Amino acid sequence: MKKNKTKIDLTDRERQILSFLADGYSNEEIADFLNVSKRTVEGHRAKIMLKLNRHKISSLVKYALENALTSVDSHRTYQSQSQSKDAN
Repeated sequence: MKKNKTKIDLTDRERQILSFLADGYSNEEIADFLNVSKRTVEGHRAKIMLKLNRHKISSLVKYALENALTSVDSHRTYQSQSQSKDAN
């Protein structure tokens, strides 16, 4: 049985935030990295969940992996970049 894959139109920012969420970042970490408020990230996250009709992070991660918005290898790369900036 094949799943019916309907193209969902996410904005570039929604795809970016979904990628961060799938990589394990919190709303606060994403907001810090993108220089926006935590509330802005929460709003994007809510819209993503509505558009995709997925209401758990695990389901969003699965969607992101299936649609090449993230990979297993990209998990938490921001943290290591952030630490190298702090070292300088």
